[in-house]
Amino acid sequence: MEAFVTTGLVLKETRYKESDRILTILTPELGVISAAAQLFSACGLFCYSAFTLVPGRNMYTVREAEVKNVFHGISSSIEGMSLAMYMAEMAMTLSPTGQEAQRELRLLLNCFYMISESKTDL
Repeated sequence: MEAFVTTGLVLKETRYKESDRILTILTPELGVISAAAQLFSACGLFCYSAFTLVPGRNMYTVREAEVKNVFHGISSSIEGMSLAMYMAEMAMTLSPTGQEAQRELRLLLNCFYMISESKTDL
């Protein structure tokens, strides 16, 4: 199959081998997917990026990634990090698809922005 480009929010990263990671990404079209990636800065936890994905048998492979937004402020407090991790875990558990995935991605991006920029009381 051919590579395609989609945006997505990295919900989880698991280190695999020395410089590889397995990512769990929430995309607007496919919902929650797994993808293998090299060490890209655009593939970090809570990064919203444009991914060039290549379909594989069990998971996708990230060929390229370009950062759209990084929520640095989330890690500035343990409460913010805990809340973001909880929200990411809920998104992975619910595994939305189609329009639900688009709405959930938008909701998570807005929530992560509010946490990152300390726009509201946690």
